[in-house]
Amino acid sequence: MSLKKALKTVIKRELASYLVSQFAMIVRQACRTLSLSRTVFFYQSDTRRDEPVIQALTEAAERYPRYGFKKLFR
Repeated sequence: MSLKKALKTVIKRELASYLVSQFAMIVRQACRTLSLSRTVFFYQSDTRRDEPVIQALTEAAERYPRYGFKKLFR
């Protein structure tokens, strides 16, 4: 018995927008077809909040190259 991997929400969003644009489907119907919440479909992340943190981590990684960005992120 092999289980298929579930699609990620990013891919489901793209598929839903494709269904809406190409097949003139209603957003509600496209989301229901893909088992995607309409809230998730319309969600837009705010990446501007993370800019100060990323800037501080980048500066620390430049100052301490031995640690690197990944180690400082933890």
